Amino acid sequence: MVGHSIDNGNLQFVKLVGVGTYGEVYRTIDRRTGEIYAVKVLPRKTTPITVAYTQQQLPRQHQQHMPPPLEEPFVDARLLSREVSLYSRIPPHPNIVRLERMLHTQDQLFMVMENCPGGDLYENISNNPYFHLPGNDALIRRLFLQLVSAIEHCHKHGVFHRDIKPENVLVTRDCLNVKLIDFGLSTSETWCREIGCGSAYYMSPECQGGINGNLDRYAAAPNDVWALGVILINLATGRNPWNRAHTSDPLFRRYLTDKTFLCRAIRATPQFEHIVHRVLDTSPSTRCTLQELRQLVQCCPRFVEPASSCRTQQASPAYVTHSANKAAANGNPVPYRKRQQQQQQQTTSAVVMPNQAAAAALAVAAAAPTAGIKNNGVVSADVAQQQTPALLLQPQSPVTSTSASSTDSALESMLAGNRLPGYPPLYIPGSDKARDVNVGHAAVNVVQTAGNVF
Repeated sequence: MVGHSIDNGNLQFVKLVGVGTYGEVYRTIDRRTGEIYAVKVLPRKTTPITVAYTQQQLPRQHQQHMPPPLEEPFVDARLLSREVSLYSRIPPHPNIVRLERMLHTQDQLFMVMENCPGGDLYENISNNPYFHLPGNDALIRRLFLQLVSAIEHCHKHGVFHRDIKPENVLVTRDCLNVKLIDFGLSTSETWCREIGCGSAYYMSPECQGGINGNLDRYAAAPNDVWALGVILINLATGRNPWNRAHTSDPLFRRYLTDKTFLCRAIRATPQFEHIVHRVLDTSPSTRCTLQELRQLVQCCPRFVEPASSCRTQQASPAYVTHSANKAAANGNPVPYRKRQQQQQQQTTSAVVMPNQAAAAALAVAAAAPTAGIKNNGVVSADVAQQQTPALLLQPQSPVTSTSASSTDSALESMLAGNRLPGYPPLYIPGSDKARDVNVGHAAVNVVQTAGNVF
């Protein structure tokens, strides 16, 4: 598409900037005004339409003279309902990317949207550590509350996003405002039966069938709240709390048995710890609402305690943003990366790669007594043995302090290495297989420079 034009040659495609749920996103320029837009390109399909008569309605002797079925382009129903209809239903909001107009050809549909030149939140968290260093709480609070406001606005108008993640949040050039994008997986249904819809890191337990694996539907609103909770941890720490909120994940399983473990590992303040417990409540019926989440974040003066041996000197947002942009322009790493690497090494008991940490956790947990977690710990003993019994931790079991300490040390190392990586394949409702569409250009860049992310 780069180099091509639409809208009678007025809108020229300049650069591919990302991949969305169903289509590609390009930066374009309006040749008449010089205005820059982001254009999402969606495929259109063709299907035979019903003509006024059929072979059954014609006399047999005339059937051979019937013209072939006409073909008329149409947009896939999923695209209409989730990406176009629901998007256009939402009134304008300062923290939702504005849909300027719709264009189409016989084969493609074009969503012309406002441009956000600051990149997405994934890029900024990965490449600008100012977003998650202790002392930058005002910026974290500002951006997160804007995102909460955007989701509140969507819910108010009957739209549930279901794919809230940093890649779907754009940042303005000054890094002071965010805007929600990509409604490809959104729904107007308050109860959803599409289990596994979304991106694994941000899906709630109930969206994955529940911790017991016995759910066939889930409430859409609490699922969005859960995703916001994970993003808040991303902003405050630059880390994912786990790979997925499922009992097969050792970090999430540890969270089920001891909800204070995660907050200790990320050095959460008491106020932030309370927020984490409320927003990541595994029971959607008691999980905090968007209104409560907003109030809790507004009243949280600091999210993460600074390391006692390494207190980061604070700088103004303008200075740090300018430094980050200047360093990026010169092709040099952001100045704060080295400082954060030292801080991480001092606050974790061991610095190992995630796969080494996983092996260590497996070895330690295998030697510890295991049993089924009851009720809120959620899986029975026989089910646990069928899944991954070696990693199922039971807080009531008589585990020695050395074993528990070693296990937590390994898990903390996993958490420390749990940077924002490229995402696993995204589940597309109605398809029979996963589709790897969620690693955009930002994620590719991060993978290529994995050693310099932080």
